[in-house]
Amino acid sequence: MPKIRKPIPALRASSNGGATPTPPSAAASISFSRTSHGRKDNPISSGTAETRCPGCGLTLPADPRATYDGYFNCSPECWSIFTEVIGREFSNAVLFGQVHQLTVDAYAVQHAGGRHPDKSVDVHLSDLYLVLERNIPPTSVAPLLQQLATRVHDWPHFDAPAIEWSQTIFDVAMADDHIATVRNWSAGVWAGWGAHREAIEALLNANGMTAHR
Repeated sequence: MPKIRKPIPALRASSNGGATPTPPSAAASISFSRTSHGRKDNPISSGTAETRCPGCGLTLPADPRATYDGYFNCSPECWSIFTEVIGREFSNAVLFGQVHQLTVDAYAVQHAGGRHPDKSVDVHLSDLYLVLERNIPPTSVAPLLQQLATRVHDWPHFDAPAIEWSQTIFDVAMADDHIATVRNWSAGVWAGWGAHREAIEALLNANGMTAHR
């Protein structure tokens, strides 16, 4: 039997993804099984409508209450789970300090494509690089990214990797060890973007980030 968690109320407002969060679906009330390809498939009854997130591939029961009008390339149902997770992080100082930035970054770049601006994708990829490769604390990267945002005027475009993601925000929502799961998920997302690692490093180095190692 899956473990049941009470869904955390969504935040009233958020700048993540350029949208206002809506009431989240009860992520933990949905039972999932993992296939050999790592895809999350919802064993819902025959005839029940479902949605597949265009960014991460997460399949969920369709929820008519879920809405999303931002620019992340995600389904409303996937976004609802994201708001549940960041609501949990905002309510816990330890989670917020240690992994909240990684949660936002990993979710953002796992939902590239569509209307998602290049600037947003580039900034979140840069953050993952600084935290995961240069070991800069997540709480210390904001000034560096602000510096980057003021210096870059022509943001490069990076095609999102055409891969089957082995972990999604749903894994974080269901995790017993939230911090470890976010770290593992974000590392996997960064690895998935590995083809653009050198370009991200060059972008940072060209804009004064060479001293931050």
